[in-house]
Amino acid sequence: MKKYILLVAGILFFCTGIFAQTGTAYGFKGGLTLGSQNWNGQDMEILFGYHGALTLETRDEELGISLFGDLGWHRKGSRRVFQSTVFIDQSGNERELPRRGFKQPFDNVMVAVGAKKTGQLTDFFNYYYGLGVHADYNINYEVFFGNKEFFDEYINRFTYGGTVLGGIEYMMNDTGAVYFELSFHPDLSKQIFVPQGLTYIDPITNQQRTLGKQEVTNFVVEISVGYKIFKWN
Repeated sequence: MKKYILLVAGILFFCTGIFAQTGTAYGFKGGLTLGSQNWNGQDMEILFGYHGALTLETRDEELGISLFGDLGWHRKGSRRVFQSTVFIDQSGNERELPRRGFKQPFDNVMVAVGAKKTGQLTDFFNYYYGLGVHADYNINYEVFFGNKEFFDEYINRFTYGGTVLGGIEYMMNDTGAVYFELSFHPDLSKQIFVPQGLTYIDPITNQQRTLGKQEVTNFVVEISVGYKIFKWN
């Protein structure tokens, strides 16, 4: 299934450079990423990250339809928070841990492709909205449970999902535009799958614990600012 998703993404990204009707746009965008993860039905706190991407777009001005493709770096993940707890250390002493949080970033290279509908608000402003799909490859990650060697075999390097976006673009002239975009990227595949019964060493208490079954999916909201250059046919 993953191979087919990546193949379709690659074909659609390639097609944006072939089936241009009235123009093609090239550009870049970047901004704030709000990452969250669902761990066995439990939502973690938001991880504030960043993203940056190169963009390619074709446009049919008469229909207001565009094909788009993005290729970029996205920091996804979540923030795991533990409330204050009391525990007995290895020496038999009672200790209290304050409320604490741990970042769990996942640095992914993401390809997103799809179609957009564009309309005119004023002489200088356009709006757009669109749907697509995305595919990710994980480069690096950090999790609370410590040693990466423990988790590596349970990380899905390739993940995929849907993309929903909308935005406003300001036409500076016939060849350039600045745009503001809000996008949502829910994953359909799991970033992590851990079977039940594995043990790990708690990095805070240094005690051995048993980790239950873990099924983790990503959900990302991104706020972007970008610039594109148009080349009209």
